[in-house]
Amino acid sequence: MTRPLIWLTLALCLSNTARADAAAQMLMNRYQQALRAHDAATLETLIEDGVAIEVTWTDVNPPQRFTLSKSEYLQQSRAAWRYGTQESYTFTAVDWQPGAGGAPLQGQLRVTERRTLFGKDSGQRSDLVVKLAPGGKGWKINGIRATVSMW
Repeated sequence: MTRPLIWLTLALCLSNTARADAAAQMLMNRYQQALRAHDAATLETLIEDGVAIEVTWTDVNPPQRFTLSKSEYLQQSRAAWRYGTQESYTFTAVDWQPGAGGAPLQGQLRVTERRTLFGKDSGQRSDLVVKLAPGGKGWKINGIRATVSMW
């Protein structure tokens, strides 16, 4: 009797994990689409209020570290969209990792942005760790850690 119960419990756990991973991937797809479409309103809904975006800029020695609020992050995105032309984004597949001890689910990916700013070709490569937590209406981004290099 306990064997079927163990298998049923295992199947339910795996099913819940698969649903959580699918919902998290859907959120990341919406995040990527919002960046490409310059959709600040969607980005705002995907990111929790009060989130900290931790950035390490590696092009200087020693690397500079700073933190952006949600509104500062959205402002930076809007500025790049407004003044940039011939823009493209490339995203690697997300490598999902469950949070340890109740910590949020997190995904790692690389984003490469290319654009022309004020007549000059430029780009940015960001290695991101995006932390997700379940919210009232599904997953929300509740932390971003970015290691950034620019050219």
